[in-house]
Amino acid sequence: MIFMKRLYFLLMLIFLLSSCKTSADSENLCIENCSTDPTWMKQLKNQVDQSCDGCYKSIFKGSYQGSAVYFVMMNHPLCNGIFGVDLINCEGKLVKRFDSDASIEYENEVTNKTVYHHCPGQIY
Repeated sequence: MIFMKRLYFLLMLIFLLSSCKTSADSENLCIENCSTDPTWMKQLKNQVDQSCDGCYKSIFKGSYQGSAVYFVMMNHPLCNGIFGVDLINCEGKLVKRFDSDASIEYENEVTNKTVYHHCPGQIY
């Protein structure tokens, strides 16, 4: 009985340690984190917060080729917008631009998309 408990514990430990992969194709949460609110992110948040009266936007975080990226998208349920996404890395530099005709590439290449910042009072 003790052997089975130890074996179970060892298997669980191995599973937990090996569950995060760093490849760009993996759907996981092992994404590098930016430092807390660099200047460019504060400016981006201010721009998003100013869009809260109309068709509001949100800042999303995702993974592109194994690195953390941030991007702004309109996500108001009553507004339709033209698709276009600029991926920004942790230093605030443009990594990749997806134009309106590249929405399929965006869906395939950017993974782990989550809302990073949204208008105050916005419900998800």
